[in-house]
Amino acid sequence: MLGLTVVANEVEQLDLDHAEFADNTLTIGRIEQQWHNRHFFMADRNTAPRDIKRCFVSFAQAYPNEFFNLVMCHLLGFETDGFISGFVCDERNGYIAAEQLTELSQSVQMCYWKCANGDIIVGIALQGEEYTDERYGDGPPVRSVNDLMFFKVEKGEVMWLPKTPRQMLGRDYDFTRYDIALPRVGKNITLTPKGRVGKTVVLRWNGKDFR
Repeated sequence: MLGLTVVANEVEQLDLDHAEFADNTLTIGRIEQQWHNRHFFMADRNTAPRDIKRCFVSFAQAYPNEFFNLVMCHLLGFETDGFISGFVCDERNGYIAAEQLTELSQSVQMCYWKCANGDIIVGIALQGEEYTDERYGDGPPVRSVNDLMFFKVEKGEVMWLPKTPRQMLGRDYDFTRYDIALPRVGKNITLTPKGRVGKTVVLRWNGKDFR
């Protein structure tokens, strides 16, 4: 099976040298491109899937970019020059959120759900804008990005397997139309129409997916 395999270091063993690996050309769009194909990555064998901090470190190492690097440094207590706002690391509820204060206003959320059979579903919401190779009129080459991705961590395994939104939600959504809110408390995902025009969608967790 083709894909991207990364073994994450233990958080306690990770230092600044290991953290400063970011490839600033790997944007949210590149992650989307990998995600919607067959890429996968592997968490550290000593990492409990229910540890949200280690989950994010594994994800940031699998898909390195400047923003994820800043969030990971915040998680590990390293000083950074980057501007991060709205930073939340709620280990008890298994939830992480952060926003980068730049003209792109990129944000990330991560949480997990425990399935009835012992598997873990990790959800990641990416929102904001990113630079592209194309210009739109006289403005900078940017485009809006909203995406919701899922990974399944099978019981007793360390492999994180991609699950498409259609597999998890039963249908396709145009996430660019919504503000995505993963649950810090509770289990449901909320999609709020941008500009508050339209109906809010609540994706209800049923123990294995959202229906």
